[in-house]
Amino acid sequence: MKQKINLEKIIQIFVSCLILILLVRYINLQELVMSLRKAKLEYLIFILLLLPLNFFFRAVRWSLIINKDKKLLSLKILYSLTFVGSALNIVLSGGLGDVGRSYYGYKYSGLKEEMLSSSLIDKIVAVFTIFILGGLTALICGFYHYLILSFVGVLLFGVVLFFPMLIPWDFLNRIIIFFTRRSLDADQLSKYSKISNVTLLNSILLSTVAWLLTYIQFYLICLGFSVNVGLGHVLTFAPLITLARMVPFTFGGLGTQEATVVYLFNSLGIDTGVAFLISLMFTFILVVIPGLIGWFVILNINKSSRLKAA
Repeated sequence: MKQKINLEKIIQIFVSCLILILLVRYINLQELVMSLRKAKLEYLIFILLLLPLNFFFRAVRWSLIINKDKKLLSLKILYSLTFVGSALNIVLSGGLGDVGRSYYGYKYSGLKEEMLSSSLIDKIVAVFTIFILGGLTALICGFYHYLILSFVGVLLFGVVLFFPMLIPWDFLNRIIIFFTRRSLDADQLSKYSKISNVTLLNSILLSTVAWLLTYIQFYLICLGFSVNVGLGHVLTFAPLITLARMVPFTFGGLGTQEATVVYLFNSLGIDTGVAFLISLMFTFILVVIPGLIGWFVILNINKSSRLKAA
């Protein structure tokens, strides 16, 4: 099993490196270095200052979902676990780190079904919201070809979100047993995945704020590299960029996101090298830095678990 997982990671790293190498062939490295030197640091500093607020809204969204019936975990703990999701997203494909964080939530709290079901619903709410946001922006700005994609995304994730009984918990439980040798209660998973319409609406509103902060940060990165792109374009492109990070055959979405950003920005006449740099900077600030914080949290949780076992 471990050899299979290692082989999968090797393949993902290979695919990511291959995509990046192909992109670099079309980049003028001298212009890339010049763009990096001319970066406006004040924008980058402001982006970093927005980072804790961004993760705060994500944590509050998760708190609404997991504490829907009674308070199970404090916002402080969920805030820390939100960074764990970013840490796992670096090594897990398909954006599964935001679901995988439930394992460390279980190690901390002892809650199994509640952690997994709330993490999965939280992830679905997040993806559903980015399609709504991208679709509304595309409609307002008249980018109707992008509107179709957002509509399909809203439909697919909305069906699962509003009809959680369609989630195949028995099948997911078998997958969990296969990988972890631990069984969960499928009925309990189904029970904790159901949330009221009020909670769902509030979660979507919080998710909208979190996504707006995320892509405002992306927009500020563009301004930091003197790229003249409208916020409307950025928000319209947001679902595609988000999906690119969730592609399962690359390492943490590296490569597919860069290729997507380059393609989208090329359609606006923006240089390939600058688009490539913007995407890498976005990954560094929104994934790598939070991920490093998340690994620190994981080490603390593992240490606490060992002390309890002793």
